[in-house]
Amino acid sequence: MSTEVRRTQLRRGAVAFWHAVFQSFSFVAPAGDVAILLLGTAAFALGATPLAILLAWLIYGLWLVVPYEFSKYIVNAGSYYAYSARSSGPLGVMALWYWMLENLTGPAFGILGLAGFLYLISPAVTHIPYIWIAFALIIWAYGAVLSYLGIKPSLSYVMYTGFAEALFLFISALIIIAMLGSKNTWVVWTPAPLKWTWAPVFFGTIYSVLDFTGLGTATTISEEVRDPRRIIRWALITAWILSGLALIIPAYALTVGWGVNQMSTYATSPDPGLIVYMRYLGLAGWALLVAFYDK
Repeated sequence: MSTEVRRTQLRRGAVAFWHAVFQSFSFVAPAGDVAILLLGTAAFALGATPLAILLAWLIYGLWLVVPYEFSKYIVNAGSYYAYSARSSGPLGVMALWYWMLENLTGPAFGILGLAGFLYLISPAVTHIPYIWIAFALIIWAYGAVLSYLGIKPSLSYVMYTGFAEALFLFISALIIIAMLGSKNTWVVWTPAPLKWTWAPVFFGTIYSVLDFTGLGTATTISEEVRDPRRIIRWALITAWILSGLALIIPAYALTVGWGVNQMSTYATSPDPGLIVYMRYLGLAGWALLVAFYDK
């Protein structure tokens, strides 16, 4: 009696250009940065926070040259780990272990981070013991269902919500900027708020580089995208541009909206982005920012 071994493979051509773009964009999660995650940057760069974020965006653009170039020749869902394994010979097995660790710790970090955010946005909720565990389980189940539905439905969800997130952040920032009127200033694009001292700007930039982490993850679906050697490269560039629009412009609105000379208190606030959105856009703006953070 013979047993036939069925070979399985990823669905080639299952997804297209915009799916790949928002695969990268979703890992940046700019709504989370706008809501609460610019504290490290603001702690050092203060009123020059937009400048630090702009520099970080440009630096990350230089780093994207690596996956851009590799994606011309290697089509593999292993992404960076596949690139490392291909060039490391026998030592390439180490890339497998790193890949396994990232796939275990990365989602866990995201689930716990989002559960912690939900736990802290309401003082009433914080009085319920262990409620964050329920949040974590709900978030995990939600992600598991999307994954179970398959790559096209899950990436379509990522694409539509990611587009809405980018549009919301860009438009809401422009509204806040318009409301600021004469308070708008160019000094935040210079080290002037730091008395022209560049060191704090560069320290802030180091923190801001982390805000763009994940922009290369379009490469993880390279085996399932149509014409990957062409599309992945352009998806990386497009995601980089979109992330800049969705984070740099809002960072300017947050800095000026909070007060250029008061940014030291921004860095010590638990949810400064939410405070600015509530101040200028009311409950609707606050709720939408929370919703896109949670998406």
